[in-house]
Amino acid sequence: MFGRLTNRRSIQDAAGKQRQTSNLAGPIGRKEEKMVRIDQLSVRLSLLLVAVVTAFLLIGGADAGAETPGLPPITHVVESGDTLWSIAAAHTEPGADVRVTIDEIMEASGLATSTIHPGQVLLIPQG
Repeated sequence: MFGRLTNRRSIQDAAGKQRQTSNLAGPIGRKEEKMVRIDQLSVRLSLLLVAVVTAFLLIGGADAGAETPGLPPITHVVESGDTLWSIAAAHTEPGADVRVTIDEIMEASGLATSTIHPGQVLLIPQG
């Protein structure tokens, strides 16, 4: 006789199968779907923001350890009676630690030990 009235509709899911769904939700269902999309978008934008900030920190952090080119090192020719301590003390600011200057001289001059010999050329970093 008369067709049965239902509040159901047939839709196709992602796998291509037909399924029945209720049509009762109407505009409320669409609002909820829109809110889900907005939530997904905000999560994606948040992840993108975190990735961009991380990239900037990594790029900016790579230059943080690099020394800026300053004054060229002073060359010092070792004379008889010189010690690394006496040379470093002569080039250390008052109140500063001479041991730090010794380490800098050793690194700049490529010394493995603190033993020096007359005639040897040392590089003394400035600044």
